Amino acid sequence: MTGAYREKKEISYYTTNHRLMLTKANLAMFLQDLAINHSASLGYTLDYLEGLKKGWVITNWHIEFLRTPMCGEKITLDTWSDGCKSLMANRSYLVSDEKGDVIIKAASKWVFMDLEERKPFPIPEEMKERYKAPLLPAIENEKFKMAKKPERECDYKENVIVSRSQTDSNGHTNNTQYIAWAMDQVPDFIYDSMNGYDMKVVYRHESYRGTNMVMETYVDKTEDNEYVVDTYFVNGSDSSVIHAQVTTLWKNAV
Repeated sequence: MTGAYREKKEISYYTTNHRLMLTKANLAMFLQDLAINHSASLGYTLDYLEGLKKGWVITNWHIEFLRTPMCGEKITLDTWSDGCKSLMANRSYLVSDEKGDVIIKAASKWVFMDLEERKPFPIPEEMKERYKAPLLPAIENEKFKMAKKPERECDYKENVIVSRSQTDSNGHTNNTQYIAWAMDQVPDFIYDSMNGYDMKVVYRHESYRGTNMVMETYVDKTEDNEYVVDTYFVNGSDSSVIHAQVTTLWKNAV
């Protein structure tokens, strides 16, 4: 794919769940690493950005699963930037199987940050040019809209305190950790027999080692006998602060 950065990978046993399917958190790790490697191939290594005290922080995911890859399966991952603005950039992903069929599409939004000031920083023009690719977004017209928090009582509630192993090089909770936590909140009757075919994530406020959050999960059944599972990560000391939201759609396995 001209203009895209590509890697190949085999799905290892430790990245799958009890059904031998690649987990959503591990897929997000693959995509995160792919973005880092793509940037490095353009000259923007982690060491280089660290020297500038700058870095990319993800704010949104939208991932569509046409099919979830299985243990031992070989996949091809492509990524490219489909648009840079003054402070933000969109990044697309496609995951294909050994036949070349696309099985996963993903869109993401990233903010270029001053890591010392902890605030957005204008993307250099040279960087915009290097990232520019003559490709359409993987998910066209993506607006990254999320559902509003329901006014009713949540169906499940659980506390979590961020540990050292769950933080990244920037000192805050790794974005994939929220996905792992959210998947643990999906009821067994859904997780064990259905397929999660769509996932949206938004990161609103950073959390750090020792941050106490309350996971509030809402489960709703649709008219098509599918399920929507929505988990909100609410600050344990200030309920007006929502650190992140993870929404997944589930349907019966074929």
